[in-house]
Amino acid sequence: MKSIKKLVIILFTLLRHHPLKSIWFNIKVFPFKQAIRLPILLYSDIEFRNLSGKIVLLGPVPTFGIKIGYNRCYTITSRPKTVWDIRGKLIFKGPVSFLNGSYILVGDGGELTIGTNGTIFGSDTKILCFESITIGDNVRVSWENQFYDTSFHYVETEKGCSKLSKPIIIGNNCWIGNRSTISKGCILPDYSIIGNGSLANKDYSEHGEYCLYIGYPAVLKKVGVKRVFDRQREAELDSSYGYHRNFF
Repeated sequence: MKSIKKLVIILFTLLRHHPLKSIWFNIKVFPFKQAIRLPILLYSDIEFRNLSGKIVLLGPVPTFGIKIGYNRCYTITSRPKTVWDIRGKLIFKGPVSFLNGSYILVGDGGELTIGTNGTIFGSDTKILCFESITIGDNVRVSWENQFYDTSFHYVETEKGCSKLSKPIIIGNNCWIGNRSTISKGCILPDYSIIGNGSLANKDYSEHGEYCLYIGYPAVLKKVGVKRVFDRQREAELDSSYGYHRNFF
């Protein structure tokens, strides 16, 4: 009985979105034994410009555990197009969600690793990976953010030209505020917060965990702070402050 119920839910979910494209995509990028489990579900308007690279599942991913083009952002007034271009290696450690309008480019030789346990990318997120970008578990990325591990163009001085790319490492349980830029060489310890409209462009490891960074470029603003991730605690705080979450 449970198997039949699960099958009905899977079929209903597929029919509500892009059934043929979701099935095609899973078969295209995964070995058959993984593909038939349908780990990835495609939602809104999506264009795959290139899939010559490799997409790997390192951890267990349930059916539809990875959502691409998920339309649940209250800041969106239209349906932006989702564009993915995977020429290098994209690694998923488990379930993750990308809201609509994401642009993911993994260049030749690039490796993008994305954690699990609640990691969510807000609408209009851009990730351009030409060397290495690692994003940890339970990372919350708000809308209109961008991650670039390259400066794209050389700047020459008397000492010569510096390397274009440098790895980005985002720890676990981090929160990236909206319209921020995470650029090459950024290393964020666990439980870091980047305030909205900031530029994180260096190694912040010396400050440790539970720090808030704000500015362009981002500098240490406060220590001993963390985002509340627990839904029950969040509901308690909403009740005490009279805040109503009626976004969805």
